[in-house]
Amino acid sequence: MAGVAPQRYLTQLRVEEAQSLLTKGNLPLSDIALICGFGDQSHFTRVFGQMTGESPGAWRRARTSQRSEECAPTPATSPERFPAAPVTMTTGGRSQTP
Repeated sequence: MAGVAPQRYLTQLRVEEAQSLLTKGNLPLSDIALICGFGDQSHFTRVFGQMTGESPGAWRRARTSQRSEECAPTPATSPERFPAAPVTMTTGGRSQTP
C-alpha cells in the first residue's frame, strides 16, 4: 500500500485477521489477540477500537446477531428431524444400553 506507514499497514492486517476470527467462531478475545500478534487483550482492544470505532466484543455481537438471524434453522434442518443414536456404555468388557 502506497502512502501507509509499515506499522500502520501491519496493524490493519492484524485487525482484519481479528475480524475474520471474530466472525468465524467463539474464540476468546485473549486468544484472538495473541493469534493476531497483539501483546495482550488490552492492547488488542484499544487498537481494534481505534481502527474500527467499536470494541472487539461489540463488533462480534453486532455481526453474530446479524448472521444468526440470516441462518435461522429451517424445518428441514431442525434437530428434531435427526434423532440421536442410542448410547452404548461399556462396563467391564460388556456392552450395556441404558
